[in-house]
Amino acid sequence: MLKLLLAELPVKTAVKLAAEITGAPRNTLYQQALLLKGGAADS
Repeated sequence: MLKLLLAELPVKTAVKLAAEITGAPRNTLYQQALLLKGGAADS
């Protein structure tokens, strides 16, 4: 689901929606979003 949201929305919005829909922690989803987008997870 996160991959689909990222295709249409900014990372912050995609992560927020995915967290609300799935109940998964935002930090975890954000890290995954960065990996999917090809960015580095620095935290």
